[in-house]
Amino acid sequence: MGPLKKTILYALFVIAVTVLFLYALFPSEQIKPYIISMAEQYAPGIQVAIEKISPAFPPGIKLQQIDIRHKEYTLLKVDSARVAPSLWSLLKLRKTINFNLVTSQGKIRGQAQLTPPDENMQMVVQAELMKIQLKQVALLRGLPDYIVSGELDGRIEYQVDHDNRGRGVATIGVSQGSLELLKPVMSIDKLEFRNIDAELSLSPGQVRFRRCDMDGREVDGRLIGSILLSSPYENSRMNLSGTAKPHPEFLNKIRKSVPLDLFGGKDINRSGLPFRIYGTFNKPGFALR
Repeated sequence: MGPLKKTILYALFVIAVTVLFLYALFPSEQIKPYIISMAEQYAPGIQVAIEKISPAFPPGIKLQQIDIRHKEYTLLKVDSARVAPSLWSLLKLRKTINFNLVTSQGKIRGQAQLTPPDENMQMVVQAELMKIQLKQVALLRGLPDYIVSGELDGRIEYQVDHDNRGRGVATIGVSQGSLELLKPVMSIDKLEFRNIDAELSLSPGQVRFRRCDMDGREVDGRLIGSILLSSPYENSRMNLSGTAKPHPEFLNKIRKSVPLDLFGGKDINRSGLPFRIYGTFNKPGFALR
């Protein structure tokens, strides 16, 4: 065997042994509480549980079976996550962390820029959401009177400053979505949508719909308004308004519950029906204006 082959084999042996010892001696139980503590420090009110942590290549860590909760509610279950620092940022005050999550049969990937807690703490997150199955999202599965489904894609930017005040924006799209009402409203027990496109602004305790356009199988529509989040989440309060343009078959369906002559002969197919959604998740109200 020539000297070059011996050198290559020796190098491969050293790498293999190093990797083996890295995995065998990786301080998972010591690192886990540190990561959980940092996550909860940057996102007050959130509790994180991690089943397993291991090293990953390129340099970083892999986390498995992550539960993200707020009080008694599970917000998100993550099957696995790869987290790796941007090596150049390690020389700077603001660190950049790249992440890739597998959750709800889809993916979330992006980066977080972190300023240390003792240096005027700040976190800025930019993330892309890809093929998230809404029916598998833990928080939505916990809604008592609704079944939400569809495939979600979008982008989100969120910032938390040293005073723990968060704010952000999101652009989302849902394809082949549906909302099943376990407690029917005006004889409506399910609405199906080909596409939903929305722009949201996010702040502590509030989600505001700047715009939401719906292309439905039964009804098209637009809405704006806000949801004030509460605990328990069933008590979150809705204040949404918009215009719905029902399809002919849907009009025939609601005609039994709504006397359409109340609208003074308006061309509903052209101008639409103005509506308002109010109340809480567990006691919603719906009104035609």
